[in-house]
Amino acid sequence: MERLEIETLEYLDLIVSREQFSQKYVRIKTRLYYKQQKFNLLREESEGFAKTLTELNQNFSITKLTSEQLYDRLMALIGYFDLDPNRMLDLVIESFEYHLEYSKIYVDLLNLLHFDKVTLCQLIGFKFQQYQLQDETADSLYLLAAQLISNNLMELEDLLPHLYPLIADFGENYTKEVENARTSKKSLTTSTDSSAKSKDSNII
Repeated sequence: MERLEIETLEYLDLIVSREQFSQKYVRIKTRLYYKQQKFNLLREESEGFAKTLTELNQNFSITKLTSEQLYDRLMALIGYFDLDPNRMLDLVIESFEYHLEYSKIYVDLLNLLHFDKVTLCQLIGFKFQQYQLQDETADSLYLLAAQLISNNLMELEDLLPHLYPLIADFGENYTKEVENARTSKKSLTTSTDSSAKSKDSNII
């Protein structure tokens, strides 16, 4: 494809200023080829993600939608709304956790999405890390991780570094628990002996 030089465009009065045209050209080129198209918040593409959530959280026992059909719909949404695939994966995992009764559909869907095990494991690991400051981890997250591991979608060895306590701390924690148990046993034994002696004294 041939095009006129900037100087020629200015000479023919097709552009107002060569300098302004050059600056605008650089800005447009940068925006098209170098600006990162990332949507970090759901609200930035609310319609696309809202439709995604609707597709993922439907009652599959009623709609009879297959994993292949669901995959096609999600791909269409990614293309039409320019959605971030990693964000889409996060929503799939989130929906899977809350709809474990449809595990076959979600497992087949994840196989169709072809995300590598490490990426999937990092998402699950991040969810586990969010629970570290809380008293208990949701049972649904354990069940989700078990489903993913049993279906060969991620490896347990890759998940372990994201869990707490760390494997390296198990030995130290075990030693502390044993010492606490022994201390409690000694205290209980001493208390029992004291009570027995007290009863004997009262009998005498």
